[in-house]
Formats: sequence, structure tokens, C-alpha cells
Amino acid sequence: MENDVSHAFSLQPIRTKRLSEIAVDQITGLIEGGQIPVGQKLPSERELMSQLGVSRAAVREALRVLEAQGLIEVQPGRGTHVINTTSQADIVSGIVAWLNSHGQEFLEVNAVIELLEGHAAELAAQNASEEDVRQLGELVGEAEILAERGMLHQLIKADRRFHQKVNSLSDNSFLTAMVDAVLTATVGARFSTLRLPGRASASLEEHRSIIKAIASGDPESARNAATRHTTRIRELATTLLQGRQAD
Repeated sequence: MENDVSHAFSLQPIRTKRLSEIAVDQITGLIEGGQIPVGQKLPSERELMSQLGVSRAAVREALRVLEAQGLIEVQPGRGTHVINTTSQADIVSGIVAWLNSHGQEFLEVNAVIELLEGHAAELAAQNASEEDVRQLGELVGEAEILAERGMLHQLIKADRRFHQKVNSLSDNSFLTAMVDAVLTATVGARFSTLRLPGRASASLEEHRSIIKAIASGDPESARNAATRHTTRIRELATTLLQGRQAD
């Protein structure tokens, strides 16, 4: 007879919000890649549900985010059309709209990220080889090219790869998994800040500081550099919210 071990663990429900974020990422990628050009009509909600394999609620939430970012326009009786690319749209309104609904959650999660990524960078400074440092430099170089070319959607992915690489150098698989899971909770707002004027170049400079500290083998400097990077993201989000509330 099999033992009943159901009391030993509990499963967490899958969050619909995360599915909507995946939908936003896919549709944004198609717009950036030119597969859905400006002026083209998006598939219907039913078609998007079928193609993406998500619920109607997730599709509608994704469309609201894309509309808030200025990428699409919902036209009654005519459907939903692409009106901008990410390089043309006013990303500030989209981020602020997200923060207005999830601001407290973002700040709380970001505080956890500051602690976890700071510790991961500290361990990375102790463990990283010359080859690891070289690979980190290559990731920053790749991101620089994407930023220069205005390939913002790809830049966001490259930025996340950099963070994943630093975290993996902690040589602590549990810590790496925790950081990635926490990052996922705020990926939309956290990485979309790279679309704000001047933020991409500032972020790249912060990444170089992290690499320099890791290469020096100084755990404290590496922790401080990683923490400063995450703190600036939090400060930027706070400034955006305060600025919009003052309008």
C-alpha cells in the first residue's frame, strides 16, 4: 500500500499574471521582429487564447499592458492594431501603470533581490575564474551592441542573461533558483526600465562595475556593486511613481 505523503508538501497555484507576462513578451517580440508590423491587426482574443494556450483573462491583461505601453490600440468595431514599436512608444506610461497596481509588491520583492543578488555576487567574487570573467564581459559587449542598434526587446533578454550568469557563479544552485524565481515576479517592470532614456547605458556601466569587482576577487566590493545596481532600479521606480502622483 502506498504511503499518503500529501501532507508533507503543498503546491502553489500558477499565477495568471505570469501567463499574461509571457503573452506580452511573445507579442512584443513579434512586433520588434517585424512579424507583426505597425498597422497590422492582431488576431482576435479567441485566436490569441488558442495560439498562446492561455485563458481569456491572461490575454486581456496582456493586451492592457501592451496598450498601456503604447504598442497597440484597441479600436471598437475594428479590432486591435499595432501602432508603435518599443523604440517609438512612451514606455514610461506603461511602467507607471504597472507600478500603480503592483508598486508595493515590486518594492518588497526588489528588497529581497537586493539581498540575494548581493550575496550571489559576493560568492561569485570568490569562485569566478578568468574564463567566467571573460564570459561576463562578452555578455556586456553583446548588450552594448543591442543597445546601440535599438534592439530593446533583445537587450532586455541579454540583461537577464548577465544576471543569471553572475548568480550561477555563486555555485549555489538553490540560491540561483531563488534569485531567478524572485526576478520572474517583477520581470516586466524591472527589465522594462531599460527602455527609459539613458537607463540602458547606465545599467551597462553598473554591470561593468560588478564585473570589475568580481574580477578583483573582492567579495565586499562585488556585493556592494550588485546591491547598488538593484537599489538604483528601485529608486528609479519610486521616482517614476512619485513624479506621476505629483502631476
